[in-house]
Amino acid sequence: MRKQTELTWDMRAILIDWLSEVADEYKLFSETLHLAVNFIDRFLSRMSVTKSKFQLIGTTALYLAAKCEEVYPPNAAEFAYVTDNAYTKKQVLKIEDLLLQTLHFEVSTVTTHTFLLHYLKLAEVDETTEDLARKMNNMHPGSS
Repeated sequence: MRKQTELTWDMRAILIDWLSEVADEYKLFSETLHLAVNFIDRFLSRMSVTKSKFQLIGTTALYLAAKCEEVYPPNAAEFAYVTDNAYTKKQVLKIEDLLLQTLHFEVSTVTTHTFLLHYLKLAEVDETTEDLARKMNNMHPGSS
């Protein structure tokens, strides 16, 4: 967040909470949300973002992550719709291009969720422990 002059950590937390609600609404995989947070953080470390475009960056990151992780991802128009049409499908697609370029098209990455799944498999934990670990990890998707 060092590059950000208009954004705060609290604003990031609010955005991630909202994205979590969107992910729940569309029944997206947990990994999709974690990947979106990863995209957002990497983008914010390289580009300065205005308050007025912050939700668009987050929405587009979730759209891009859904395209990477979901079998049937929602389309760009649906992601524009969840912003109460504050942004258009065209804007989502334009920011998708900017995100991809800024991230150097590196969209396959390890997140806390990826690590957790690998660790749980190696640890051979019982179902109750696995469920608890997944719930705790999903409580804090912003730590991806």
